[in-house]
Amino acid sequence: MRLMMFIFCLLNIGVVFASGTNDAHTNLLLWLGIITLFTIFARSSSKIGQPLVLGQLVFGMLLGGLSRHNVFGLSGMLDNTGLAFFAELGSIFLLLEIGLESSIADIRVAGKHSIVVAILGVAIPFLLGYFIVVPFVLGSHDTALRVFIGSTLAVTSTGISISIFKDFGILKSETCQIVLAASVIDDILGLVLLSVTVGLIVDGLVSIASISNILWHVILFFGLTILFGLYVLPVIIKLIRRINNGSDTIVLTIISFSFLVSYFAGKIGLAFIIGAFLAGLLLNPQLFKNFIGITDKQNIPDNHNPLEHLIAPYGKVFTPLFFIYAGMQVDIMSLFSFKTVILGLILSLFAVAGKLFVGVFLPQRVNKWLVGLGMVPRGEIGLIFAITGLELKIIDKNMFAVILLMVIVTSILATLGINHLARKEQQQLDGA
Repeated sequence: MRLMMFIFCLLNIGVVFASGTNDAHTNLLLWLGIITLFTIFARSSSKIGQPLVLGQLVFGMLLGGLSRHNVFGLSGMLDNTGLAFFAELGSIFLLLEIGLESSIADIRVAGKHSIVVAILGVAIPFLLGYFIVVPFVLGSHDTALRVFIGSTLAVTSTGISISIFKDFGILKSETCQIVLAASVIDDILGLVLLSVTVGLIVDGLVSIASISNILWHVILFFGLTILFGLYVLPVIIKLIRRINNGSDTIVLTIISFSFLVSYFAGKIGLAFIIGAFLAGLLLNPQLFKNFIGITDKQNIPDNHNPLEHLIAPYGKVFTPLFFIYAGMQVDIMSLFSFKTVILGLILSLFAVAGKLFVGVFLPQRVNKWLVGLGMVPRGEIGLIFAITGLELKIIDKNMFAVILLMVIVTSILATLGINHLARKEQQQLDGA
């Protein structure tokens, strides 16, 4: 009770200040302050044995509800583009850290298994959506809707899964590396599916040339970025070292490179986070071996990348904003319709089933259930698809709410399941 009164007082103080100015930058500071405050309260999820990410999503949904219905005068938060930008930064820092903790060698080892997981993880849900969900559950035979629902079920947003893997310190395990690599491939396949859907609506047909053009740009982006990272980046870093070789310079170099690669990923239609992950993957301590502080192992755990240790403080600030903001996009009130709840739960059932068995062909040493659950969350990618479908008038607001419920359910179920299995994986790694 005291906690709620405290929050109430803080929010009302914020409203008083917000009402006294129309300056967008000042309001942005207020919204950032409130969201950051909610990230602190979201830590209460650990008190009941639940992962931090789940608490952030739930508190984000609560804050989104307050804003959407103008409780405490918070109506401006959802429309603030500055918040969306900071949330995007949070996802970039999350995937940058994950890239720094991974390596091309690790991804290569998991590569062949990841390709199988990614293909099954797209094909099975898509077929379920196209041939079962739309014609038999939704009662429609519209081709565009069938492709759209199939595509929505096929996508994966592994930010939640990876964040939990990271919290448990098991990101280096083969199981988690398979999920990580598969999520990259899955994002590319998701992009192609989205282009097919848009093509059906805008042009009335699917252009093979347009799909080939997208794939060509993706291959070119990955190829050029890897070549740049392997042969040009080391030369640039040597030049930077002549200017300054302190640890602060390392941080600035890492952030600059990740922002630039994320920008070029966005330019070709990929998610920014794919560029951030690729940037982190290409950066390694050897590139900065002659910089001051890079070999200082004080307070750095064993087998921990010192570059990630330098970047971690930025992720601790921005990454929680990303999960809170993702939760804010969900309109809780729209989920109180009985029909919406039933359809949402049915769609969630197919969404979970379509991903849960993607590890069926993996070797016995790999935790197949953890891989399957790691591919279940739809998260922000599912939200992007839902918003696109609404804008293109493929779906109405009621169907939009159904998809949002599916995004919530898959994220929560996956979070609870991964939390349980990840603890077992951690115990096995510690005992090895």
